[in-house]
Amino acid sequence: MEIKKKHNIGFILFISLFLIFISTYFLAATDIYKYKEYNKMSITKESMKKFEKDIEEGKDISIKDYLEIKKDYSNGMSNLGYKASNIVENFMSKGIKRTFKILASLFT
Repeated sequence: MEIKKKHNIGFILFISLFLIFISTYFLAATDIYKYKEYNKMSITKESMKKFEKDIEEGKDISIKDYLEIKKDYSNGMSNLGYKASNIVENFMSKGIKRTFKILASLFT
């Protein structure tokens, strides 16, 4: 007679949230955000070169020609994921701090 293992939903949920936390932490640690900001800066440098060229040629200058309008692609799900990752991050960091505090009190 085979005994079936019951899957604990709480454990599966905890593992899922932990994996989401690890993935967002990895993305932050690898400086992907800084790379995206660097790309924005390089686009700005291209706009500055175009602006300087237009000044030398004596063209009419409008700020709208040099600014790039950024579209916001965030939606409810991405905002929810961001909030959930912040909650998990705070929970995990507080838990780790408490754990080390307890361990430190045991050894001192």
